[in-house]
Amino acid sequence: MVDTIRAVQPWAPNETYTFPRLVMPERPAIAARINKHLCTVFLEVDPDTANGHYFDRVWGDNVGWTTPRLSYLEWNVSRPLPNVLEVELSGEGCGAYCEGFVTHYHYDLRDGGYIGLDSLITPEGRSAFTTTIHTRWEDTITTCIAIMLDSAALPSLDTEILEHLQATMEMYQQCLDDRSDGDAYVSDFTAEIDGIRFFTSRCAPHVVQELDVLDPVSFVLPYSTCTPWMRVEVRSLFP
Repeated sequence: MVDTIRAVQPWAPNETYTFPRLVMPERPAIAARINKHLCTVFLEVDPDTANGHYFDRVWGDNVGWTTPRLSYLEWNVSRPLPNVLEVELSGEGCGAYCEGFVTHYHYDLRDGGYIGLDSLITPEGRSAFTTTIHTRWEDTITTCIAIMLDSAALPSLDTEILEHLQATMEMYQQCLDDRSDGDAYVSDFTAEIDGIRFFTSRCAPHVVQELDVLDPVSFVLPYSTCTPWMRVEVRSLFP
């Protein structure tokens, strides 16, 4: 069962913030471990000592010295697999600028342990995993550039559209060049019925984010593909 932590920003615009809290009467220690990790890594507070002040590091201050780190936050808790809990957090994060985000946290319901990329993939499997993701990503970007080149060659194409296509192609080509090291650049993943969906970091910086028509790029790798790369302790969690 999922309970809701709720608080109202004590100054204008008095935004209401909520956050999930897992409740497991039959396994309270597991629920406590999950809640502690989620609060610590995302809200940067310890739920054991927060005393109700869960969002103090999120909503800024009343004199405008500190910009709210989150202008709003939404969440969803699901159980994609029998022993895997997935918490999806989405909203608008603010620092030097504000932009939307979606991120996922996964937990082993057998013991409450966090399942991150490093705890999912073995060091030995990392090379094959990285190569697979990078190759899929590179093929996607290359195909996108090729399609845009064909579109840009149309004689009746509007000048403004042509300039936008050229800027987008240049951005993607620069991204290909910058990532020639072959790293996977995986930013997130979700557990699905047939496999694991891996998301790669977007190519466009914030100032030209509208050029990134592929954002986010993601691939579903079947469990049969992923299993050989997985750590033994989490392998049984997945089909």
